[in-house]
Amino acid sequence: MTQILVEVLPNIQACNLYITLPTDRGPCLEITANKYLCIIKFRNGDDLTIKFPKGTSLVPGTVSKITQDGSHITARAQLDEKTSLLSTLSADLLSTVGPAISDTSLTFSEILKDSLVSAQCKQCRRVLLSDVRFRRVLPLPSVDWDQASEGWFCHLHGNEGEKLKPSSLQPASDDCFYSELHFLVHKDTAVDCVSPNNNNYELACCGCQASLGVRSKQSVLKLWAHSLMWVRSEDKQILFGKDVSGILLSLIHNIDKDNFGVNCRLVLKVSQEEEAAAEPEFLYLVTMNTNQKLLLPERCALLGTSDKKYSLSENSDEMAADNLASNKSFPSEKRPRAHQDDISEVILRRVYTIKLLYLFKRGEDDITGSWVDDVNVHILPCTRSFLLEVKDVLEASAACLPQAMRKVENMDVGYIVKNA
Repeated sequence: MTQILVEVLPNIQACNLYITLPTDRGPCLEITANKYLCIIKFRNGDDLTIKFPKGTSLVPGTVSKITQDGSHITARAQLDEKTSLLSTLSADLLSTVGPAISDTSLTFSEILKDSLVSAQCKQCRRVLLSDVRFRRVLPLPSVDWDQASEGWFCHLHGNEGEKLKPSSLQPASDDCFYSELHFLVHKDTAVDCVSPNNNNYELACCGCQASLGVRSKQSVLKLWAHSLMWVRSEDKQILFGKDVSGILLSLIHNIDKDNFGVNCRLVLKVSQEEEAAAEPEFLYLVTMNTNQKLLLPERCALLGTSDKKYSLSENSDEMAADNLASNKSFPSEKRPRAHQDDISEVILRRVYTIKLLYLFKRGEDDITGSWVDDVNVHILPCTRSFLLEVKDVLEASAACLPQAMRKVENMDVGYIVKNA
């Protein structure tokens, strides 16, 4: 299957082209470029024309550094000055706009407060909380406030902090506190769930057994944001229900805006309740570019939901464009296959992403210890399923890169799409 990814680099007025061809396409003879076209000529006489979108112009005759390793072609082309300027301005504008919580850009507090709502399991749509009305819907200080609060008191007065934390953030019966990763509700909230394997801490859906949350030490119910959706009881309209990619975008945006230009660094760590039954797992993430502009085929399945694999590859079905807009993709076993020998033209479109490096670690060692001890690294407890879903999304996002470009030293390269 033909796969194309163009990485726009306005700071050096260039773009990198990464092209993966079917094995029967044959070797590349030359690549030429004019303002909006890039033409690849093959030894068997075939041509592949790549059309660039408006606003992205090449300097004719500037394709260089052409290499082919099997079915992978890598090349670089020069961008004109206007394209570089527009790309830089667009990235600056995007950096000031965070991911919206809903189509109306209301905060989660405004969406849920005083509304009669229900919560459903995202996997099987079983109703978990029915017809509840919260008087207070408030954001937690930060997603990692629990770890950050360790610095509220010195070691001589640590006990004071342990007393303050549970009392200050204890939701009442009609309260809902939230962060990007979870919701906190009162311990007596009637959630339709079970405790699997006689585990009094873990909460699972009665229908599909998906992990819903945990009971904290203060008996507060912590419900995972990626496992449920909130709907309006009256008409069943979905009010809130982010997928893994949307949650990760919010996490990075909210942490990055407080970093004052320093790369955002965070670690997803399996929560203590799950960790007790298995070896600890960590996913270390470092942002490289929070506004990386990519050019991808118009018919291209992008960031998938947690249970649907995706790739930055071209599909022959009209449904691919719809899935792109809805941040979904085809399951690998059901993805329609194009007749690649017939493809002679690919039209590209703009997509803005967060480019990052990540490293998965199982078990504790000096490296994971250095993350935990570093005050500039945000440690975020999460479910194992969420951690692995994020890892799957990142692995699939770099599927069309040559193997040599998928790593920087010992870390892997990945992308999260900001807009489609």
